[in-house]
Parts: sequence; structure tokens; C-alpha cells
Amino acid sequence: MCRGHLMSVDQIDLRLSLLSPRRPLVRLDAQSRLMHWWVPNAAGHRRMLRSAGFAIERATGPHAVRYGRSHAGHGARPSNPFKAARELVAGRGPLHQAVLARPVL
Repeated sequence: MCRGHLMSVDQIDLRLSLLSPRRPLVRLDAQSRLMHWWVPNAAGHRRMLRSAGFAIERATGPHAVRYGRSHAGHGARPSNPFKAARELVAGRGPLHQAVLARPVL
């Protein structure tokens, strides 16, 4: 484990987070080009940390980590209205949540 604090930043699924904000869920995305197979909702991200023996001290809301110039999606506009609305709220790029946690002794 670790001593002190742990900062965990993970990609989260916005739809699952909005539909089930308190229920930990995960989406299997075995087809992703980004090689990110499991995408939890915000509650799922926090539950994984608690299951690993950490106590949550603080968590951010969803925030986008911008695509870089070499990313295949850079510069493209979303064709899906849900994705377009998400970009207006959170920005372009995969959504992430940051959680500050400490080990439970």
C-alpha cells in the first residue's frame, strides 16, 4: 500500500455517473482504441479505492483531459448531440475524476 496520501485520477463514464450517481457501476469497453477496457462511473471509481483500503478525503467533479494534437479525435466535432452537450459542460477529451485518499490503518 502507501503511506500518507494517494491521488487517483481515472477516466469515468459520464452517462453512468449521471444515471446512477450513487451506485458504483462500470462499463466494459473491450473495443477501445485507447486500450482502456474498464470505465467506471464516479461512484465506481471511489468504491474501487475504498475496496483497496483507502478512505476518501476529497473528489473532484468530472473534468476533461484535453486530446493532444496526435490523437485521432483532435479537431473533430462531435456528431452525437449528447457528446456535443458534454463538451459544452466539461470540455473536449475523456472525462476524468481525481480523488484524494489516505490508507485506512
